Amino acid sequence: MSDVAANAQAGQMMTADGIPLKKSLKVSLRREKLRAFGLVQDAEKNAELAKELNTRLEAANDYKNELIGKLRKHDLSRLSQQKPALVEGKINNATKRLLAEFETITGAVPAVTDSATK
Repeated sequence: MSDVAANAQAGQMMTADGIPLKKSLKVSLRREKLRAFGLVQDAEKNAELAKELNTRLEAANDYKNELIGKLRKHDLSRLSQQKPALVEGKINNATKRLLAEFETITGAVPAVTDSATK
């Protein structure tokens, strides 16, 4: 007698592929519990990442507000009309520093500059 026939005689219900229903349900339940556990872990990780991003966003907003305060304190339009060479020099020097920082961050090879611009 085959296993299927023996199980049928024992009164066990079978799945379409011949596996006892009880065993199939246990396997399915275990699989779903593992999926649920994985989803909970993912949700916890996402919550932690969101918390970190919010902290960084708050710091960026604080820095932005600090910069806005500095710009309000100094009337650059008026200053550039009164002392254009001073403002132009400061802007050019700050631009050079910023571009050098970008080169450092990206690993780019620094451009060759002539000695007159230094």
